[in-house]
Amino acid sequence: MYLNKLKNIQIVELLQHLTDKEISNFEKFLESDGSNPALLVCLSHLIKPKVKDPEELKTKIHRDLYPQLPYKDVRVRLLFSDLLKELKRYIHQQIASSEWDSEIDLLKFYRKRRVERAFENQFAQLKEKLNHHTLWDENKYHHHYLLELEKLKYESTKSRYNPTNFSEILANFETHVLIQRLRLYLEHLSFRQFGSELNTFPELESRIHEAMKTDWSQIPEVNLYITAVKLFTDPENTNHYEKYISQLQPLSLDLETKKELYSLALNYCIRKINKEDEIFLKKTLDLYDDGVKNSWLLDNGVMNQVTYKNIITLCIRLGQFELAEQKLNQYKEFVNHKDRESIFQFNQARILKEKGQIRDALILLYSNRYKDSLIEIHARIEMIKIYYELKEDALLTNQVQSTEKFINKLEKLGYHKKYYNNFCKYANQLNKLRNTSKKSSVSKELLKKLNKETEVIEKNWLLKEVYNVVSKP
Repeated sequence: MYLNKLKNIQIVELLQHLTDKEISNFEKFLESDGSNPALLVCLSHLIKPKVKDPEELKTKIHRDLYPQLPYKDVRVRLLFSDLLKELKRYIHQQIASSEWDSEIDLLKFYRKRRVERAFENQFAQLKEKLNHHTLWDENKYHHHYLLELEKLKYESTKSRYNPTNFSEILANFETHVLIQRLRLYLEHLSFRQFGSELNTFPELESRIHEAMKTDWSQIPEVNLYITAVKLFTDPENTNHYEKYISQLQPLSLDLETKKELYSLALNYCIRKINKEDEIFLKKTLDLYDDGVKNSWLLDNGVMNQVTYKNIITLCIRLGQFELAEQKLNQYKEFVNHKDRESIFQFNQARILKEKGQIRDALILLYSNRYKDSLIEIHARIEMIKIYYELKEDALLTNQVQSTEKFINKLEKLGYHKKYYNNFCKYANQLNKLRNTSKKSSVSKELLKKLNKETEVIEKNWLLKEVYNVVSKP
């Protein structure tokens, strides 16, 4: 309870989202800027608070800074406010602001103050820098646009007008806008696939479809985003994925752009796997490994629990249990330490089950509960499978019912909800098949339904168990 209250202090919350290196640089920033020394003392208390009660924390800070004065809450709150202002200034100058922004700001200063020689030198240097910038960069057209716009404004003060310069501004502006429109459309498509965004935007879609008719091979940034759109609009054509990956892999990208672009590839692969396209199992595992190696799957060095689970799932589905155990231990250290042991045991249980050590797996699953709702659902599904294989009909029925209730009370599952509910439905039908005397006719009907079904998880397990029932005398 106290920890949550401590996070309500805005400066504490913001500090918790900085890396150790960024905090260290912030301390140097305060020292070099001649800030109030009390801010550094205050910061030392807030970086890793030794107390969890906000009032106790403020009292401790006040005692260290003003030992001779009676406690006044307002003194500490003003320090927090001043420290927050300095931190925002540091973030703007050192983290959020790019080198290019600073260069353009300087160019604007020269233009406004009419420092002509300095302006022309600065413009020439930036122009040459951009012209030699051959790397893939979705922002370079925006940079070209801003640079040429400053030149146009500068020329207008001298009553000069250059149509070629204006055409270049317009072309770079249009390219920049198209890239942003494509990125926005991809965000929309990503939300829509999860059922989070059901609205359509005809005008946006019309412009995107019109752009897709043009050959963009000379502008690789647009070309790549166009191909990414096709992963959503024409998912059955796997050539789009191969083209996308072949364009993406050679690029040298910053971490944020890697996350954006590689996540599109990963989500496509997951959708293909959900459609039972097993060719994508190995492709997806390779993407996960690349995401860990190059950090685009990590959030400040931390791996999401679902990512950890998905990696083990892929190894299991590929039938590579030794590889699954290797990845289980190799990637454990990347998981948030608070959830590490429970998610490790969940994945360990799944490997044990696949290796035939069913009761050991059940003990591990039964002894844990999970904060992440998706992990909780998958743990429950593993227990359903185990109860079925152990012929514990009563436990199976109870687990299916409780799992369905758990799934249906969750609001943010999107399209996943149907996959999970369908598994529960087919698990019930599978159990009834095993206990009916009319196995032949019932199994045929169930197999027919399953083979047509495209929205269910663990489809291979369900099919395997139907065939097992039918094959037994």
